[in-house]
Amino acid sequence: MGCKKNNISLLRITSEVAAEDMVDHIEYWLEVYTDRLKVDAKYASEDEDYIKEVGVDQYLEELKQGISN
Repeated sequence: MGCKKNNISLLRITSEVAAEDMVDHIEYWLEVYTDRLKVDAKYASEDEDYIKEVGVDQYLEELKQGISN
C-alpha cells in the first residue's frame, strides 16, 4: 500500500505473492516516487473488508504503528 499523505509504501508478502509481482511492485513505486503528484494505493485484497470497516486513514495508521513497534 502506498499513500502520499502518510508517506508510506508497504508490500504485504504472503504465500500468494510471486517474485515477479514483487518486482512489478517495486518498479511501480519507483515510478510513483519520481512523481510525487501521483496519488495511488494498493493493498492486500484480503484487507479490503477491514478497510471498508475502519476507513483508509485508520488502516494506514495501524500499519504505521505496526511497523514502528
